[in-house]
Amino acid sequence: MAVQADALMRRAIERRLTPSDLYRTGDDLGVILFFPALVPQEARSKCAQLGEELAGILSAEFRAEMQVDSAAAAGDPKTLLAVIRQEGDLAEAVVAEIERASSPAAHVLPLSRLDQVRFLFRPIWNVKRNAVFNFLCVPVTKSPGGRVVSGESAVEGLDDRHVRMDYDLRLLRRVVDEFMRVEAQDRRLLFTIPVHVDTVTSTAFRSEYVKLWRTLPLSLQRLAIFDLVGGSDGFPQSRLIEILPTLKPASRGVTLRMPLPATHSLPRFAHVGLHAISAEAPQGREESLAQDFEKFVIAAEKAHLLTYLHGIRTGSLAVAAVGAGFSFIDGPAIGSAEANPKDALRFSMEDLYAKR
Repeated sequence: MAVQADALMRRAIERRLTPSDLYRTGDDLGVILFFPALVPQEARSKCAQLGEELAGILSAEFRAEMQVDSAAAAGDPKTLLAVIRQEGDLAEAVVAEIERASSPAAHVLPLSRLDQVRFLFRPIWNVKRNAVFNFLCVPVTKSPGGRVVSGESAVEGLDDRHVRMDYDLRLLRRVVDEFMRVEAQDRRLLFTIPVHVDTVTSTAFRSEYVKLWRTLPLSLQRLAIFDLVGGSDGFPQSRLIEILPTLKPASRGVTLRMPLPATHSLPRFAHVGLHAISAEAPQGREESLAQDFEKFVIAAEKAHLLTYLHGIRTGSLAVAAVGAGFSFIDGPAIGSAEANPKDALRFSMEDLYAKR
């Protein structure tokens, strides 16, 4: 099993590494990874995410419950790279260097509430075209128990307006960087960018946000979809009309995220210029959620709007969303978040069942 497990792990790790990352394997299926471009908090999140993915791959392959332990510590990059070039026991040398760098005497910078948040990209399935070529930027953090948690509910402090603005800018900066990386490789993908409503309705906040976005050429701006977060049952149409002239000319389209049960509000957004209505799949009994899916899609279709459903966690809910008629769906049941999206790919109902 060890040889087969090692091959599976290598393939999974190599898919996740950027050109600047390095890894070395040790004894007993141990792996040491080097992330020169990441701060320690980002490295911890990436290790935890990779650990969960490897556990899932190994469990599926060997039909047994598998566990992958992951940990990360900071070390001086120049010293670590020098260690790699040396002959001898790499693992022992690196562990010694990490212990030295992680000692109480090591300098530790104070953290903001958002420094431990990492932004990854989750594939969105275009149901009607049976393909994935759009990626939603999502926050990923590590829980106190060591599990990887995605979604805004895992980010502390977002009830504070200024924290939300900082969060939106960090997320946008991550998307801008990814656009530049994809452009350098002469590829084309769509990205969906969540942004809170009050970020783009406040004059001062909007100015800083738009200034950052316009560092991209218009050809790349047209490959983005802005997803306005913060819609509610009584969300005023006038507020939406105020926002759209700023975002719509600099994007492919704009969607408004609404609570799933808020179906009677949707007709008000029929002719204001929205691309679609989106919703986050809530936790709850799947039978009742399936009924909410259908009501939501029917209300959106009456308003002549496409529909997105984010955060689907089970295969059965994904099937229910497809049956209800959602245009676009994403979540762990469709595909895990990744640091650097690859090319567009075909994705059909058969692929969904294969993942289950």
